Amino acid sequence: MPTQQTEKDLPPAARVAITDVAPVMRAAGNVVELAQMRFSFAPPKPGGKPVFNYRSDGRKFDKSNRCVIPASAFFEYQGAKVPKTARAGGSG
Repeated sequence: MPTQQTEKDLPPAARVAITDVAPVMRAAGNVVELAQMRFSFAPPKPGGKPVFNYRSDGRKFDKSNRCVIPASAFFEYQGAKVPKTARAGGSG
């Protein structure tokens, strides 16, 4: 847990969807802090959809500002056609 913060700074959420704001743990100098961030990356093109999942094969992250997203479960969509079926993912 980040310095000077407790579990009260990490309120539980029933659901966090793409573009929602939720707590993350990130580096702040030599410490870890809890911060509120939007759950997605900016669209690659103006007016595009937000990016929330992509393959990282072959990418380098040594100069990135990575963070940890605390979660007890996740959902993945399966299937090639709309509507896709949601599948619950691991909960440790």
